[in-house]
Amino acid sequence: MNGNFKRNLIVSTSISIVILIVSSVASYLSIRTLVESNNLVSHTHEVIYNLNEARFSMTDDQNDLRGYLVTGREDF
Repeated sequence: MNGNFKRNLIVSTSISIVILIVSSVASYLSIRTLVESNNLVSHTHEVIYNLNEARFSMTDDQNDLRGYLVTGREDF
C-alpha cells in the first residue's frame, strides 16, 4: 500500500510539473508575439505621423507658392 501511494504521488507531481512547464512555454510564446505586435503597431504609428507631417509641410509650401504667384511678394 505504501509503495502504491509513493508511485501515485510521484506520478501526480510529475504531471503537475509537465503541465506547469507547458503553460509557461505557452505564456512565453504569447508574450513574445504580443511584444512583436506592439513593436509593429508603434512603427506604424510613427510612419503615419511622419507622413502627416510631410503632408502638412507640403500643403504649407503650396500655399506659400500660391501666395507668391498671386501677389508677387516674396514674403510668402
